[in-house]
Amino acid sequence: MMLNEVVTESGLTRIPVSRALAKLKTLKAKIDEQLANPAKLFHLSQGVEKKRLLTPGETFDTIGAKSQSWLQSVQKNMDNYLAIKSAIALSNATTIVTINGKQYTIAGVMELKKIQESKTKLVNIIKRQHHDASTVAARNNENLEKELTVNKADNKEALDQETQVQMFARLQEMQRELSLVNIEDTIGHEAVVKNLSDELEAVKTDLDYVINQSNMVTVIEVDLR
Repeated sequence: MMLNEVVTESGLTRIPVSRALAKLKTLKAKIDEQLANPAKLFHLSQGVEKKRLLTPGETFDTIGAKSQSWLQSVQKNMDNYLAIKSAIALSNATTIVTINGKQYTIAGVMELKKIQESKTKLVNIIKRQHHDASTVAARNNENLEKELTVNKADNKEALDQETQVQMFARLQEMQRELSLVNIEDTIGHEAVVKNLSDELEAVKTDLDYVINQSNMVTVIEVDLR
């Protein structure tokens, strides 16, 4: 069950990380909107002793109030965003969870998630290179067998005697042994891919669930303005 947001006697806001993350998104959207549509901070006036504002429908009091209100609001949102972000970072560095039998901080889990993406790329690289090598080897060996078949057909008339047939067969086998293309597996790719894939699957099952559950019950304290 998600915990509620409360304000302590000292004025700090106690809030679950899950709610804090939602607040961050809201604050970021507000900041972006405020910066994209700022208040008008500078106006023109005429006169020296008795000034006349050249902005229609405004007074000196209203332009000052609007400018100050906008500036204070955007600064408040920025300060609150930073406060929440810092509190979450501190919490992530100290909150311990278990993934696939191993303990991590939430910050560590975030890095683990990035590493999982890299490990997935590694598996794909190994599979792609094995496929490419297998394709080249198969193509070369197929061409070799075609060549041996053509040679046998060309020499069919000379292969009447059994001894000659055996000699030609031996020559073909020698040529096959010399020309056959093999794949040199330098890493034992099947075992490597299996181990990586098993690890990825085991971690994937826990990763997002554990993070979400932790965020729902972990509470941070923030000094919001």
